[in-house]
Formats: sequence, C-alpha cells, structure tokens
Amino acid sequence: MEKLPRCSPAQATHRRFAEWPAMREQTLRECSIWDWTSLGLWRYGRSPSPADNPITILVSVRYDSVREYHTERKWIEAICARYEARDVSILFLKDELKLCCGVSHVPQQANFRTPSEPISGMPLTSKAEPSSNRTWNSTKQAAQPSGLKVFTTALDP
Repeated sequence: MEKLPRCSPAQATHRRFAEWPAMREQTLRECSIWDWTSLGLWRYGRSPSPADNPITILVSVRYDSVREYHTERKWIEAICARYEARDVSILFLKDELKLCCGVSHVPQQANFRTPSEPISGMPLTSKAEPSSNRTWNSTKQAAQPSGLKVFTTALDP
C-alpha cells in the first residue's frame, strides 16, 4: 500500500524557522501571487515521523489555476539561496489539498477581516498587496497547545 504524503508544521527549533518570516516577505514581494491562496513552511513527505520529512515551502494555488510556476519556483530558490537554505523543498499544490495540511487545533474560522480584534493564541497582521484588491494576512505565531509555533500566510479572498 502506498503511503500518502504527510504535512506537519516546521518546528520552532529548526534553523529555517527563524529565517522564515523574512523569506516569506521577500517571496510575497518578488513573486506573481495573484492566484496563490497560502504560503507556509512545513515538513512534507511520506515518513510517519514528521522530523524525517524535509522542510518544504508549500504554496497553495487556486483550484482553477492553469499556469505553471517555473518562474516563481526559480524566484523562491533564489530567495532560499540568499539564506543558504539549499535544503528546503518547494512545492506548489492546488488548493483542494491544503485542507490535508492543516493543523487541527489552529482556529479554522478566524475573522481575517478585522485583524485588530485579537484571536486567542493567534496574533494577526495584514499587509495590502499593491497589485490587487486582496489582502495578505499573516499568522505570525499561532501558538499551539503543545508549544509549537506555526508560521503561515493566507490570502483573504
């Protein structure tokens, strides 16, 4: 039986975790993101042990997107190279798979339209994307009951 890929948050103790906020911001500035729905740092692979799966920059794109992401992948690879992060995988997935990569105890129905209203354990900030009417909302440190912190970015539709 084939093992399905597993997706779990990158641990705060991993060396790439501290660099991720800067890498994420550069990625959002330098890439064409009009059809992206999320951007995050995860451990993604087939091993049952999350620590054995490689650190992966996971980009979810709209389900109806038909373009290829060779240029964006090269930009992300260049950003990783600036941080000497050559051990990081880059994966683009259609949005329907993003639900498999969620963390069950991070609130699913967060009100991203009012980031000034705090959500317990989930401080939010937002940044307007100049090329569109959409807003990027960054979950900067979603504190988990187990002490894990998750860095992810979601696009407000």
